[in-house]
Amino acid sequence: MIEFHKPKRAVSRVFLHCSSSDHRHHDDIAVIRDWHLKRGFDDAGYHYLITFDGRVQAGRSLEQHSAAQAGHNTGSIAICLSGGQNGQGGAFTRSQFDALRDLCAQINTAYDGSLTFHGHQEVANRACPVFDYRRELGLSAQGYLLLPRPSLSGSRTFGGTRLAAAGLATIGLNEAVEISEVVSPVLSVALQTVPMLAVSLIALGLGIVIWARMDDHARGLR
Repeated sequence: MIEFHKPKRAVSRVFLHCSSSDHRHHDDIAVIRDWHLKRGFDDAGYHYLITFDGRVQAGRSLEQHSAAQAGHNTGSIAICLSGGQNGQGGAFTRSQFDALRDLCAQINTAYDGSLTFHGHQEVANRACPVFDYRRELGLSAQGYLLLPRPSLSGSRTFGGTRLAAAGLATIGLNEAVEISEVVSPVLSVALQTVPMLAVSLIALGLGIVIWARMDDHARGLR
């Protein structure tokens, strides 16, 4: 399995394609590259080709925009699966779909789940990639690949809640300010910042909780 390395250019979407050929002698990125070069491209239009046996072959450089979905190449990564001749999805293999899920999971993790995944059909009048990519990848309605939910202790919501709780606990130190005025003027001045710290922690914690829930909602998570 190929290892994904995040390019320096900005990426916001991943597009899925099929080669529209079930012939085994077309099942290679070299053949796709030759097709595209003959059409005037500077390289294969796709960044990856997934062969029938589940191999992931590298196409054009990830530092280049894709050349696979007219008008939507900028900021995208293009993945093609061999197969789909005549608009039929019968030639695709389970090995391909397993490799597709693994590759997309790598890409998704590299971008912290911020990318959306789409079929070519969403931006062109064609059936490509002619398989149910939403079901295979488990996409949300908005096209997000849903990352496994973290444990409660590792979630953003729980992290924000802990910050807010720390702020509330800090408020209890206010009583120490009055005591310190008698014991040490210097310590008293230092503790004067406690209320401001408490408010800041509470505000930051609640802000994280609200942002996390809004972000989850936008991704179709509940």
